[in-house]
Amino acid sequence: MSELLCSTERLVSKANDRESYRLWFEFLRRSIHDQTVEVQIQKYESWGDFQELSFDTWWRKTGSSAIALDQQTYVELIKEIPKNSSDLFVRIPNSITTTQAVNQLRAILTDLGRKSET
Repeated sequence: MSELLCSTERLVSKANDRESYRLWFEFLRRSIHDQTVEVQIQKYESWGDFQELSFDTWWRKTGSSAIALDQQTYVELIKEIPKNSSDLFVRIPNSITTTQAVNQLRAILTDLGRKSET
């Protein structure tokens, strides 16, 4: 099983995160061959020879190291809550979609609700 990234409900896995790069990889390859699209290929120098490889081969050889999956891409419950506050503090990165943030936040709040009931 892949490493899970959501702090409580395990909503986002590195495998799911990799899927977004697979889609971008395919989009980029198609864009290069489309004469109506201008691709700034120099931005993808760190991607190596992606035009000649399948995604899985490219990912194993280059992609997983060229792309930092360690960047935070998940909603996180902040553990350093001030002692005099009854609020919950969350950090939501700008790099995820609104839907991802809402789903992850819902999972965290649901999990907290279950814990408070026990």
